[in-house]
Amino acid sequence: MALANVGLMAQYQLEHSTAVTAGTVVTQAPAAGSTVPSGSTVTLIVSTGPTTIPGAQPCQASALKVQPGQLVSEASGQNTIDWSLTNLGNPCVLNGYPAVTALDQQGRVLNFTYSHSGDQMTTAVPPQPVYLPTGSSAWVRLNKYRCDVTVQNTTTSFKFALPSGGGSLDLSDLTRIFDYCAEPPSLTIAVSPFEPVEMLLSANP
Repeated sequence: MALANVGLMAQYQLEHSTAVTAGTVVTQAPAAGSTVPSGSTVTLIVSTGPTTIPGAQPCQASALKVQPGQLVSEASGQNTIDWSLTNLGNPCVLNGYPAVTALDQQGRVLNFTYSHSGDQMTTAVPPQPVYLPTGSSAWVRLNKYRCDVTVQNTTTSFKFALPSGGGSLDLSDLTRIFDYCAEPPSLTIAVSPFEPVEMLLSANP
């Protein structure tokens, strides 16, 4: 946003870093303080965190703080929610996908299908381990197509079961409403793998 406000373009490159928290800019080119023509492109090198943390154990739900991300700029007809999972405990690792369950206001399970194949808003790349030093975050995205027929029910919370016996998280602070209806295109929720940077959740980051 800061670059756009002064008439510059931005592009991103990602690299692992043990010193810079995932999602934070490591460096940029041209360097800060440079003078460039309007319309120039500034490349931001963004950290994806460490490639590994020796001895890190699978993350446990009890050590993770979960928060919804900012509202996502969606393609037409899509409903998207991003979540950050911040590690408040010892360094740990998340690898794969959360097992997701959508619940209505009465706590009943809604009969969605969950896909790891990606869609218009969600990456289809295979999962890679995300190593979380204390205080760092991983990200997950859920996306589905809207209801074009009569809405039968509404999701008011989700449950995330973590891989490797990490326990489960209850997520009720929703930034988007996921309606439920008997319409095949709307009955599948795309689930991203755990990612170290929010931009990697997108279908075309």
